[in-house]
Order: sequence, then C-alpha cells, then structure tokens
Amino acid sequence: MARLTAPGHAPGRWRPVEDLGDGWAAAGLLPSAGTLRWQVDVDGEPVPAKLVVRGVRPTPNPDWGDDADAGAAINAVYSESGSGERPLPPGKYEVFVQRGPEHTMERRTVEVRAGAAVEVRASLKRVVDTRGWISADLHVHAAPSFDAPVLLADRVRSLAAVDVQVAAATDHNRLTDYGPTIRGMGLERRLASIIGNEVTTRDVRLGHFNAFPLAAGAAPVPVDQLPPAGLFAAMRAGGKPGEPMVVQVNHPRMGDIGYLDLLRMDERDVAGWRARAPLADLGFEALEVFNGDHYADVPKVERAMRDWYALLDAGLHIVATGNSDTHKVTFQEAGVPRNWVAVPDDDPGAFDERAFIAAVRAGRVIVSSGPFVTLLVAGQPIGATVAAGTVPVEIEVQAPPWIDVAHVELLRRGRVIRSWHGPFAGDVRRLREQLDLEVATGDWLLVVVRGEAEMAPLHRSGARPFAFTNPVWVR
Repeated sequence: MARLTAPGHAPGRWRPVEDLGDGWAAAGLLPSAGTLRWQVDVDGEPVPAKLVVRGVRPTPNPDWGDDADAGAAINAVYSESGSGERPLPPGKYEVFVQRGPEHTMERRTVEVRAGAAVEVRASLKRVVDTRGWISADLHVHAAPSFDAPVLLADRVRSLAAVDVQVAAATDHNRLTDYGPTIRGMGLERRLASIIGNEVTTRDVRLGHFNAFPLAAGAAPVPVDQLPPAGLFAAMRAGGKPGEPMVVQVNHPRMGDIGYLDLLRMDERDVAGWRARAPLADLGFEALEVFNGDHYADVPKVERAMRDWYALLDAGLHIVATGNSDTHKVTFQEAGVPRNWVAVPDDDPGAFDERAFIAAVRAGRVIVSSGPFVTLLVAGQPIGATVAAGTVPVEIEVQAPPWIDVAHVELLRRGRVIRSWHGPFAGDVRRLREQLDLEVATGDWLLVVVRGEAEMAPLHRSGARPFAFTNPVWVR
C-alpha cells in the first residue's frame, strides 16, 4: 500500500501499489490543503513573528517537516517580514501569534478548507519596559555545526521572529558569521550578531565551552590534548587582539558533555574539590546555568544553580547566563531562555559589541524564559557592589498577560530571605516592592521568579516561566 504526502498537506488515500498506474491524479489520492495567511504588526508596523499552529480535535497538528523550510518546521512558522502564507491541511486549528516575552500574544481559531485561504491578522503590543536592556541568545547553532541542519537564513528568521536582538553564533569547532545573512534579509535594524565558537573537546573529554567574540576568518580554537587551563588560554588567544572576551561553560551538568559533571564538582565543598581535582580550572567568565534543553524541566536548572551559588559563595564572580542551545527551529526554540543585558544603547541597529561584552563580563545580566525582573540595592543595579549596612532594596517584575508570575523570591547567599506569592494584580507589572535590608560583607543578593501556568505558545508542553537575576555584591 502507498499514498502521497507533502509538508503542510493532508495525505492522500492509501492504495495498493500494484494498482497505481497513473491513478495518483484520481480524486482523493493527491494530498489536499488550504492556505494559512498571516499579517502581524506592532503599532501598525509589520514585524517578524512566530506562529504555532495546533489542531483542534479531531484535527491533528500540522507538519511542515522536521527540517525548516523558509522558517516553517513541524507546527511552527518563523516569519521575518510580518506576512506570509503556508499550506495547511483542511481542519480546525488554534493559531498562537507571538513575538517573544516583551510583547502580547494573540490566539485565533481558524477553519481551513481545501483549496481556500484563511487569514490571521494580529496586532501585537510591546508592553514590557526593557529600556536600557538588550535581549541576547549566546548559544545558537546552524548548518555549519555537524548536528544542526538549519540554514543560516532559517536561523536568522527564528531569532528575529521572537525579538532576540543579539545572537552569538556558536557552532561546534567552527566559526560562523550571521552578519551577511542578516544584512541580506534586511534585518540589521532588528538583529545583531557575534562570531563565536562552541569549543567541543574530543580526545580528552572536558565538555563544551563558548568563546566570543572572535574575529571573522579566524581559525577554530584547538581542542586536542589540552587541560582546562590550556584550553581556556587557547580560547583567549583566539579572541580579537586587545579586546575582552567571554569564555562560557555550557550545560555544566549535562553528563559527558558537562564540565562540572566530568570534573565531579562538589558544590558542598568547593575548596576541597579544587584541592582534590588538580585539573579543575575556574578561569572562565560565564556559566550557562539555564540551557534550552531544560526550559520545561526547571529542577534541572535549579541543579545547575546550586553549583553557581557555591561558586559565588567561594568568592568567584562568575556570571550566570541562559541560552537556547537551539539546533533546529523547533524543540530548542531560539530565545528560550534568553538574557537581557544592560547596555548604554539598547538599539540592535547601533550595536556596540565592546560595550555588550563588558556588560556581560560585569554580570549585568537577567536570565529568563519569560518574566523580566530587575533588582536595585542601595540604588545600584545587578552586577554592582555596595557597602555593608542597612540598604534599600527595590524589586520589579514585569511580564505580558500570557506569561504567569506566581512566586518571587529574594535570596541572600543562595537562601530565600523574603518571598511574595500571587496572584498579583496588573496585566504587565506584577510586583514592585521596596524594603530595607541589613547586609554584611561577603553577602550577595539576587531575585528568582517562577510561574505555575504553562506558556501555551511554546512548542514543547510543560514549560513554566522561570527567571533570575545575577547578584548584587556586598563588600
């Protein structure tokens, strides 16, 4: 038996192969489809956007194929222009239209008929105030990676559609430059890029590490027969002359590709572990605490956070990041999680790479799969150092209506000292708190935000909002 199929079409009927002949053209044997068209704007301006399409029972989810085709894969479409169309099998669907966690989301139910078109028009609003912060995904892959069958154009579409404004291209032992593709697609006003490299160890397995920024045309970082200290030194040698860079440990607790697992770090006794592990080297700036593989499994994120807390308590100013580690345009979704980085100019069209790298290295970073949370201590922002004593603390949490905020926690040296629990009033600003707190030398403060309701527009089920700040330090 055989039948004809095509991405975005309902398959034709089964028929015995020996009876086929020229019969594929007979009624009911060819795949059938209607057309889904969309137009998306923010305040009247067409914008890149993401659509997730789900079948309403008994209609199954559509399938545009596992590998992206002009931004479409499985049941998601990333559109770089704000308008477009795709074939869709006849049936009833829910369409979720979004542009990342700074914007509203719209949800439509549509009925698709064979040979006819249905149109979705969505006017989104930018409702979360992130002025002074630029959104960044610092771990993304495309076709130059051996395990990422995504064309550069589709990778750029996937980033622009969800309002990631800075992307670090970090392919396995390859250097990739998204710049020409971004400019060729006319998206340079919306998306800036950094050339990086996911340094992937082989003969001596030490894990995966991102190094950025690197110079266009530079050779990949050597990875063979180097201990951690030598590996980090080789990454820095490959940077731009005279410019600071970031070495980031990726997915540190991901088994045989996680640096802290491979070196058997003991978060209960960092000093003892360092004494017992002569190869261990902590000469890196950033730790990828939140990896996109785990956006629907927060306990795994919290496991990495405990390591990070232990390193902070040991006096190491290591910056936490959160990145999608996206390899396709579905499953690990670009920008989930993401970083908001405090920069002097948050316009991606005027991107200042040196200022951005300095901000990351200074820990002026918020990590989130949804909510936007800020922290001020004695008037100083995330990444700053304040004097011991009684200090005012200000916390603000924002999220668009489609992202839940249920719990907000203030932590000192990794322990919760104050908490607030929803439901919170307001569609966007969920919490704004001010309090006075006694802090001592060696303390560090940060905020964690959790949601309980699933984020329906994401491709994977079970994803609940999670966000945290980097610390403010006390001297």
